[in-house]
Amino acid sequence: METKRDIRKQMLCARDRLTDREWETYSDRITEQVVSHPLFVQAKEIWCYVSMGKEVCTEQILVSAWRAGKRTAVPKVTGKREMKFYYIESLNDLETGAFGILEPKEEKKGADCCLEKSDLLMLVPGVSFDPAGRRIGYGGGFYDTYLQKMEGCHTFGLAFEVQMADQIPAEAHDIRMEYVLEMLTGLPKDPILLLSVVNTKLRDYYPSLDALCDDMDVSREVLEEKLGMIDYRYDAEKNQFE
Repeated sequence: METKRDIRKQMLCARDRLTDREWETYSDRITEQVVSHPLFVQAKEIWCYVSMGKEVCTEQILVSAWRAGKRTAVPKVTGKREMKFYYIESLNDLETGAFGILEPKEEKKGADCCLEKSDLLMLVPGVSFDPAGRRIGYGGGFYDTYLQKMEGCHTFGLAFEVQMADQIPAEAHDIRMEYVLEMLTGLPKDPILLLSVVNTKLRDYYPSLDALCDDMDVSREVLEEKLGMIDYRYDAEKNQFE
């Protein structure tokens, strides 16, 4: 098995090779997956990294959270392997901080670590993830340290397809993601997430299931079979899976 250092180097190179257009398009599609996911819809608070470079862009995720009336918080480095989250109300509440990352301004209020963890969804950056939710960060240990005290909160790792590894070597202190939302050439693999994304697209963009399948180049038969595994069937009159 490759070492974390080898995987990190490989994935950073692959991610940096994405064109600006690919980065923007793929980020938009991941944003669609995030904001339509039941855990995002149900969450009262969204704690989210502020993207930089070729990371999955989180700007529209934050905007969607504000529009939905959710409290949002972003991280700020406060020491070695230490960070805290602070509430922000707009992108204007950010300024350049450690490592050149946008961070909350000094006067912002610290996020409530004592809130009911099931009401919180945290979006986590990473250099690489695997299907089991294992993660490789940048090596600073900030998120692994912070997540140790946030047991019970929901976590999404966000990644492009080129960042996905078959298996990442795990260490005792590593925290696995509850879900990894990745940019695929088609639709999400997870049936629950697939249901949410498909029904949203049918409601907002496509007049029929055939139109969706043709546009996204996916097999209607495979799609219906996959959602049938969780007992959902397509209702042509309502243009929804129920």
